[in-house]
Amino acid sequence: MYSSFAQKKRWKLEVLKTKEKNSGGIEIIIFSIRGRNVYKKLQYEIGVHRVQCVPKNQTSGKILTSTISVAVFPDVHKNALNIDIVTDMKNQLNQNNSQERIRTYNFPQNRLTDHRINFTLYTLNLIMQEELEEIFSALKSRL
Repeated sequence: MYSSFAQKKRWKLEVLKTKEKNSGGIEIIIFSIRGRNVYKKLQYEIGVHRVQCVPKNQTSGKILTSTISVAVFPDVHKNALNIDIVTDMKNQLNQNNSQERIRTYNFPQNRLTDHRINFTLYTLNLIMQEELEEIFSALKSRL
């Protein structure tokens, strides 16, 4: 979702670290996105995102729920880094560990719900491909 959006915006995405799960899939991914207005667009993505889907190997159709913790930091040059930014980064990571979900991606219903602003779209298939502007506009106007 973010990589497609970054590509559409002509931002540069660089994967810095990945860790795969033993059962398949990705457990951890850390990436950098650089470009015009990146932080301005992605600052509202901070928090716990809940993903609901039916795995392909699930024959009973049971919905599996997992969570993803998203942290967004502004790009700061090494010589400009100060203690306030380091503290902000640590606080953001700690808050994500205990924070309520901010958004749910429900694949069986093709639904995205942002719980902070009580906003729901039934176009998850398009959102996952790169169509994030509608959710970003809603967040900007309501937060």
